[in-house]
Amino acid sequence: MRGQLIFAALMIVTAPVIAAGGNKSKSDIPATYCAYDIGQLPGMPPGETSLDVRAINNRNQIVGSIADFSTSRAFIWDRKDGMRDLGSLAGHPNLVAADINDAGTVVGDATDPETGESLAFIWTKSRGVRAPDTSLGGVNSFATGINRSGQIVGASQIGNGDFHAFRREVNGDVLDLGAFADGTGSSSATAVNGLGQVVGTLVGEGFQDGFLWNERDGIAPLIKDPPPAFFVFPQDINNRGEIVGDIVGREPGRAFRWKFGEGFLFLGTLSGVDTHFATARAINLWGTIVGGSQTISGDVHGFVWSQQTGMRDLNDVIDPGSEIRTDAVLGAAAGINDAGSIALVGFVPGEVSQRGFLLVPQRYPGKRCQ
Repeated sequence: MRGQLIFAALMIVTAPVIAAGGNKSKSDIPATYCAYDIGQLPGMPPGETSLDVRAINNRNQIVGSIADFSTSRAFIWDRKDGMRDLGSLAGHPNLVAADINDAGTVVGDATDPETGESLAFIWTKSRGVRAPDTSLGGVNSFATGINRSGQIVGASQIGNGDFHAFRREVNGDVLDLGAFADGTGSSSATAVNGLGQVVGTLVGEGFQDGFLWNERDGIAPLIKDPPPAFFVFPQDINNRGEIVGDIVGREPGRAFRWKFGEGFLFLGTLSGVDTHFATARAINLWGTIVGGSQTISGDVHGFVWSQQTGMRDLNDVIDPGSEIRTDAVLGAAAGINDAGSIALVGFVPGEVSQRGFLLVPQRYPGKRCQ
């Protein structure tokens, strides 16, 4: 009970709002989506593999990774060329893609499986994979986000072994975003918007929180003096400064949206049970949010949320003209672009390997998906 009371004090909990008068806006959720299976990466060895989808850009290009017991390979996918391997980095062959911008530039981390050393990588079609300088004095680094202008964020080791969030500029300058004002603790960036604002996490002695960073104010915790049992984990930020993510602690994760001047809004769950798990993974320019949530059966399904419609199960809005298997189950969504297309993972009953899917808003109801 005490945990519930503390959580209630942190959150602004509201019921879904229905748009008055039936007015439409860019953030409205379409009646159905055309669904496409993104397939598998050619050349992966036979056996069990794990596919993960991480991001989508405004050109409907999707990035992620496929791993087996010993290797991890990053991929880029689009409907024209299918799934393509990004290659490898010398000495760090295991790649995990984290984000892609509209220019098709991909960032992530490349790991040496023998030493565990990790380096941030950047990939472009013309130059392939390379490791940009993201050093803050240590060895390890990883990249988590890239915006339209090419600014990259992630985390890099400093001299004492802690990690600090960084923002790497297009000209190669690397900015240490710091951690706590007294110089202690660690930080890690999770996303950057088109204005260069960065969100991430702060961890210190008995303290953990999410942060918003900008050039004027530096790092600002999302909750001042949060209870130690709760951890705010921002996952994404749009160009309007709206942040989405999870609050985890004594209870399963709660999906949230945070806005300046309004604070936290709890998005609810697909099951309607407040104590069930939900995670908000991405938000587009119009405020439409995607992620995953427990259903009444306890399974995790992908969801799409807007202020007009509230939370909807993506499995309930697949157009019957889609070419995916009818028994496919759509799991947690990882990304949404400004046109409303969604990237997510899922599975087909009886299959071991996870699959990836693209959902595109159906603009022509009643017609077959093309």
